[in-house]
Amino acid sequence: MRTDVVVIGGGAVGAAVAYFLKFLDPSTQVSVVERDPTYSQASTPRGSGGVRRLFSLPENIELSKFSMTFFDHFAETMALDGVKADIGLKKHGYLFIVPPSARDVLKRNFDTQRRLGCNVLWLEPDGLKQMFPSMNVSDLGAAVYSPDDGWLVTRSVLMGFRNKATSMGVEFLADEVVGLVRKGKSVTTAQLNSGQQIEASHFVNAAGAWAKDICAMLDIPVPIEPLRRFEHYFESQ
Repeated sequence: MRTDVVVIGGGAVGAAVAYFLKFLDPSTQVSVVERDPTYSQASTPRGSGGVRRLFSLPENIELSKFSMTFFDHFAETMALDGVKADIGLKKHGYLFIVPPSARDVLKRNFDTQRRLGCNVLWLEPDGLKQMFPSMNVSDLGAAVYSPDDGWLVTRSVLMGFRNKATSMGVEFLADEVVGLVRKGKSVTTAQLNSGQQIEASHFVNAAGAWAKDICAMLDIPVPIEPLRRFEHYFESQ
């Protein structure tokens, strides 16, 4: 089998890569390899769906600014047969809180965000208490509030990208990359668990937390490890 681009991993990032490749050049042949087409164990549907500009690196902030603008029009952009791809985007704000020891770091991040055009608000403990009366602010240093940020339904984003990409001619394969063949400095072939091989000019590692396993096939070390995270939901009275 021969294609132009093989995307390894069909989660939100992989599906988005496939969509944008076809959007930028409809003649490009793209194949996405996803080992769990039900996404029952995938990272994307398990994410909380937070979308924010509150980062420290300018690169991350600029990427988020683009993403937020794109998500504003996602339903219409990804519509198929007149049916919009609703992603449940809710802009109810994002709040970052730090202890007194981290005020300086938060202030530097805040200044960077403001310089790059983000709508963010600096809150001292008194201002935080005024905005959120139920909060105990006695041990807090400061906070940054971004009213234009919020959250969305991650699986809806994934399926929006995947369905649109499929309609544009992207091929999604229910398989797993188990090996990569390199000729010189270039990867030429992906070996799949099914025994199939795919030749391509370009390969995209979109395996997320398992990207390290893909890179290990080429003896390339990368500092990526799966990390267990926790979320807490509560209602205040």
